[in-house]
Amino acid sequence: MSNIWSYIVVADKGLAPCIENNLLSICVCKPSIRRNAAKGDIIIGWASKQKIIKLVETLKQPHPVFIAEVTDIQKFSEYFDVKDKNQLRNDKIYNKQLDHFCKDRPDLKLAHHSQEEQNKDLAGGNYKSKAKLEKIKAKASYQRCLLSENFYFFGTERQLQKEPQNLFRDFWESPLNNRLERGHKKINLNYGGYYEKFLNFLNNKPIQGEINHFQPLDGESEHRRRLEAFHNV
Repeated sequence: MSNIWSYIVVADKGLAPCIENNLLSICVCKPSIRRNAAKGDIIIGWASKQKIIKLVETLKQPHPVFIAEVTDIQKFSEYFDVKDKNQLRNDKIYNKQLDHFCKDRPDLKLAHHSQEEQNKDLAGGNYKSKAKLEKIKAKASYQRCLLSENFYFFGTERQLQKEPQNLFRDFWESPLNNRLERGHKKINLNYGGYYEKFLNFLNNKPIQGEINHFQPLDGESEHRRRLEAFHNV
């Protein structure tokens, strides 16, 4: 049985989701969704009120950042096994041994670098007990990448077409999705027929425009250079 996962995108920097070469990936952040989502599930990320206000005064809630159908799931050991530049993506910040690309440079202020963020990626939380942290890491239940070839990224797109705008607004205001803040909500596909409506939108989506993130990645060229060196490609 497929589900809808709905959450607020706190930081839209091109890492979660990461979109390159017509593939959307969620491989860092959102550990509970990565652990539990299945193929066929739909994920919707929403812009926070702060991002809406900063964007343009005329843009009002609700504003989806992206919608995606999960079309594949890969283990970290598979996704982060980079053999050449063609496989490199901005979110491949680990290798197949799960070393972090900046593990020897604590002075760097690059994206998604803190130990707390790494612990959430690999174990779903920043546990005080190191033994518990390592035990959960070893189970690898959070070490899953959600991939989608059927998605639409709205990003900073200012005007949504009327029909999808109404669909997303109605879902946003629905009782099960109501009061969504940080964290996420899981909604059964049978609720309100929204799963079928969103899948229909994805299967008949408009041509994807330019990918414009709310917070472009700081120092992206340096980020990419260090990834290439880290993966030796």
